[in-house]
Amino acid sequence: MAGSIAINTVLLFLILQLGFSWGTKLNNSSGLNGYYEVCGYGRDKSKYRGEAEIVSVDDNIYLVNWEINNKRDKKIEMYRGIGFLNDNRLCVYYENGATLYSIKNEELTGKWIMTKIEKAYQAKDISKTLTLGTEILNKRKDLNISPAVFSEELLRKAESGDAISQFLLAYSYLHGACVQKNEKEFVKWLTKSAEQGNPQAQSKLAALYLSGLFLDKNEKEGVKWLTESARQGVVKDQVTLGECLKEGIGVTQDPAKAFKCFEKAAYQGDSKGQAYLASCYLRGEGVVKDEKESVQWFRKADDQKNGAAQYYLGACYNNGVGLSKDETQAAYWFKRSAEEGDPSGQNALGRCYYAGLGLSKDQNKAAEWFQRSAVKGHPEGQYNIGICYDKGIGVNIDKKEAIKWFVMSADQGDANAQHSLGVCYYNGYGVEKNVSEAMSWFSKSANQGNIGARNALANIKANADTDRILKQVESRPQKRTDEGNVEKLLQKNRNQSGRLDYNFQPYSQDLVKRAEEGDAKAQYNLGVCYAKGEGVTQEFKDAVSWWTKAAKQDFVLAQHDLANCYYNGDGINKDYKEAVMWYTKSSGKGYAASQYNLGNCYFYGTGVGKDEKEAVKWYTKSAEQGNVDAKRNLSVCYYEGIGVEKDEQKAVKWFTESHAVPYSPELVRKAESGDANGQNELGLCYQFGKGVGKNEKEAVKWYTKSAEQGNPQAQYNLARCYSTEAGVAKNEKEAVKWYTKSANQGDMAGQFCLGLCYINGTGVEKDEKKAVKLFTEPALSGHPMAQNSLGRCYATGTGVRKDENAAVRWYTRSAEQGNVYGQNAVAWVLATSNDSAIRNGQEAVNWAQKSIQKLGEADSNSMDTLAAAYAEQGDFAAAVSTQEKAISTLKDMAKSKEFQAHLKSYQDKKPWRDNE
Repeated sequence: MAGSIAINTVLLFLILQLGFSWGTKLNNSSGLNGYYEVCGYGRDKSKYRGEAEIVSVDDNIYLVNWEINNKRDKKIEMYRGIGFLNDNRLCVYYENGATLYSIKNEELTGKWIMTKIEKAYQAKDISKTLTLGTEILNKRKDLNISPAVFSEELLRKAESGDAISQFLLAYSYLHGACVQKNEKEFVKWLTKSAEQGNPQAQSKLAALYLSGLFLDKNEKEGVKWLTESARQGVVKDQVTLGECLKEGIGVTQDPAKAFKCFEKAAYQGDSKGQAYLASCYLRGEGVVKDEKESVQWFRKADDQKNGAAQYYLGACYNNGVGLSKDETQAAYWFKRSAEEGDPSGQNALGRCYYAGLGLSKDQNKAAEWFQRSAVKGHPEGQYNIGICYDKGIGVNIDKKEAIKWFVMSADQGDANAQHSLGVCYYNGYGVEKNVSEAMSWFSKSANQGNIGARNALANIKANADTDRILKQVESRPQKRTDEGNVEKLLQKNRNQSGRLDYNFQPYSQDLVKRAEEGDAKAQYNLGVCYAKGEGVTQEFKDAVSWWTKAAKQDFVLAQHDLANCYYNGDGINKDYKEAVMWYTKSSGKGYAASQYNLGNCYFYGTGVGKDEKEAVKWYTKSAEQGNVDAKRNLSVCYYEGIGVEKDEQKAVKWFTESHAVPYSPELVRKAESGDANGQNELGLCYQFGKGVGKNEKEAVKWYTKSAEQGNPQAQYNLARCYSTEAGVAKNEKEAVKWYTKSANQGDMAGQFCLGLCYINGTGVEKDEKKAVKLFTEPALSGHPMAQNSLGRCYATGTGVRKDENAAVRWYTRSAEQGNVYGQNAVAWVLATSNDSAIRNGQEAVNWAQKSIQKLGEADSNSMDTLAAAYAEQGDFAAAVSTQEKAISTLKDMAKSKEFQAHLKSYQDKKPWRDNE
């Protein structure tokens, strides 16, 4: 079950104090994404100016949000629409109608030209619109404008069978542009458009069927539509169809046809197709093996910075395939691949550092790259980082962490990991000794030809006492479960349920008899036995059967676990609607884990109509019973205003409760046993006095233990201690060291604080360009302080070319999250910029007032900004009065001359300009 909401923001206080971070931002790659200057012309030839944001939501499909500053009428006009590219023109449908716009030139200079066809617009007469549009095109070809069409006409044209209109209407329903959001209508119109041969609609419909998004997953249907769109020249679908043919997904496996698909895409310049084509030549899949031809195609893909191609080029150099063997060149290409984010390249680079192949040996770097590869799900990378933790290679020895990575790798079929996991279970390394489990993993590894596993099995079989265990293991189904692992789910549910009304009873004939007689608890117990393989052969189908019987008698745990089975497809076909039905029943009886899962279903629209208010309702019920995940999601909802009115105090409350693990003997034991998370949590307890006397030195001790094991939050917390002299002598270089470690693992707070160190030269040589890079990633992910700092860099030209438009965008993003510094900064630029297109007195006043609401009138900087905003509006009396208050509360007397100059300007009835 999905456990958390992906978000684009961070609670500032908690990030700075506790080092926690949330979420990632969805990255829509498109050349059009971004903000553009908009120019428009009214009937009276008056000029409009403003800014538009274009956001790619799919191939060639865009959401467009723009605002026009109508200076004549002194108002801001807001528009939002759905659009698509056609012959280098952007066609946008919006609430009042739709107009075709275009980028002024192909270089994407950020300039837009816009016009309204006023008479036809007012009459809503399509024929007149078309006629007038043609006239405008003939007279003003430099504008590259096409005729206007209205939203009502979009529906009419879609209903009359126009495929493009059907496609645009589908996306309007998906994103709620001009119409109410409706996913069923999205699928309906998308299907109609696809059936009429629209390749874009066919492509999207194929993706929905293959992923199961908005539709029941149907790989055959997905391949059917892929074939249609690929036939019409959709290059990415030619590659995807090739993948399906290569792997036998929804179609009979056919390497030769797969090769043809990859070849078509490759010759059209698609880097992924080129990489696949090279791989086919390298392995002789669907074509005669040709290593030299393979290398040529890998090089073509590399020209487009394809990480997978770079990895294969490294492999060719490493193995002497199609190229002379050269370890230095191999390491070079592996490094390029790794830096592009390819997990195979990252794992290979780790091997180079470990073995000294083409690079100097460096165990720390080896472990770092293995870790990066493992986090991305690479099975060999997971195995290798497991070995690092098991043997202490580049990291501290941590048997439990090793087991975690071995399990992940083994579950993906890595024979070495399966063997190592067997060794751990057989000897009790990092896990409770379990000969049966050990033999299960040895068997899986041996079946793949692993010699060590075969020898281990031979030695164990020599012991007659294990014969019975071996037969039992060999008779078990080989399926392992992740989210569907009932043992883990039951334990989690009991920990967070708020009630403990069930004790497990082992398998017995008496238990079977009572279950058959209709005893609900016995039926549930028997289901658990089958799910866990306790006393019987593990069989989820039998577990589902008994849980169904108990659930129908209103036994709450059975209802919850039955819902999990329907949700995960354990022992029964996946059925989200059925899962929701059982979650609802157990939630109604107060079961916290079900309430949390039900909240997720409503939040994501899984098995039930999306309803954010209903999601908040169930998150709240679960959170009030102590469910940590529900608390975390609830904090996001309050902070973002999702399904509930925004309330930052409640957001902070729930966020704090979700992360603040109280001091307890169990937490101490967890920390003392070497658990890195436990050590960090114990450090927080000591630093902030949660359940124990405040002791910053003790906090530093536990942060250090956790940080040395690689915990990024602990590394950040430790850096903060060194930076702020909390429990340890101030040491800026040591702070930089730990900020760096935290930042390298993607911790947003660590990246931001490291950026501050570089921009100020604190504990490290000053490097403004590096600071900008460090601010950018967390800023894109929603970190408000990073957004504000990045805005300041653009505003002042620090580490980057000066760009006030970019500064305003980043300041605004920070301000919209409630950051008072961002609010004050954007207000100042809007009030004092030398560029009249940027200045906006009313907006400046609004942001400055928001800043003052939080900081109070005693904050001289905010009052100084408000005075400048009043002056830009032409209200010089208010500007003078406000500036005098700013001067009266000024504490930093170094600014006195500057503040007096501002006052003099307002007294002379002149607004302040930032170059004065």
